[in-house]
Amino acid sequence: MFTPQLVSFFRSRGCGLELNEDLSQEVMLTVYRKSRQIRDRTRFGSWLFTIGRHALYRHCKKQWPEADSIDLESVIDANTKSAGPPAFEFYHWMSFPESRGREALTLRFVEEWEYHEISVRFLRRAEQRGETFRTRLSGSPDYISNCD
Repeated sequence: MFTPQLVSFFRSRGCGLELNEDLSQEVMLTVYRKSRQIRDRTRFGSWLFTIGRHALYRHCKKQWPEADSIDLESVIDANTKSAGPPAFEFYHWMSFPESRGREALTLRFVEEWEYHEISVRFLRRAEQRGETFRTRLSGSPDYISNCD
């Protein structure tokens, strides 16, 4: 009864015919073995597809190549001398972004503003310059005025 739905489920995730059948068989075998563990029989369908999703995850994990591990100690040059105190390094790195990006980074990591507060600030400035956007800002006008 559920096997065609499982095949369709796996096909919609890009699996071929043979893999569909293999994964469906694996899921049905798991369901048979673990059928005593289900408490609410009305949720059988969602339980079945959860098992199917996990079977697909396991299969994909086997197929993906293992990532090479890198010894960071061999990559980082420990003999490199710092250009100065951390504040100087921060100043040096902040010279790379343009002014808006520099301001956003400063607000986020120095002033510890949240991303929505930063976006409201930039949108307010854009409004003052007469720029318009096609995006819709989530939140009420009261929320926006409290972020200034």
